[in-house]
Amino acid sequence: MLSPRRSAAVALAAAPLLAALIACGPSEQVQQEARADVEELLAAYLPALSEYYRSGDSEHVEGLAAPRERDRVEWLIRDRAQEGMVIDATLQRFEIDRFDLYQHSNALLSTREVWDLRIRAAGSDRIIQEELGKTDGYRYQVKRDDDGGWMVLSREVVAPPAGG
Repeated sequence: MLSPRRSAAVALAAAPLLAALIACGPSEQVQQEARADVEELLAAYLPALSEYYRSGDSEHVEGLAAPRERDRVEWLIRDRAQEGMVIDATLQRFEIDRFDLYQHSNALLSTREVWDLRIRAAGSDRIIQEELGKTDGYRYQVKRDDDGGWMVLSREVVAPPAGG
């Protein structure tokens, strides 16, 4: 066993190495793999989100979105329904503009998404509002689940992206 003085010296000597390892973060390969996995998640989540908006059935996003994200969408659907409206959104395309991976299991990212958005009168096909090719920027927080897959924790519109 090391003496308290020697233990302190070893800890002091190891501190810069530990700080350097923490600062390095995930390798470029790990970042790229995580980004590809999250892009796959969004490719599944966004069309499922469209179905959730149209049907009001959260089963469409089950396993893709955390409960608080499903609650946020449910609130939006319910709010529109109280106004006699249904959201009919169709994803045209998306791209990830920024991706930051933390601790191999959490990521913050921003996307540029292009949607055809129609707000319909509930119970009919009458279109109340229509915006085709609507481009917005979104910010996401995602987390790796216990099975190694990814899940959307939160999604929020930030603004129309610059140049979009």
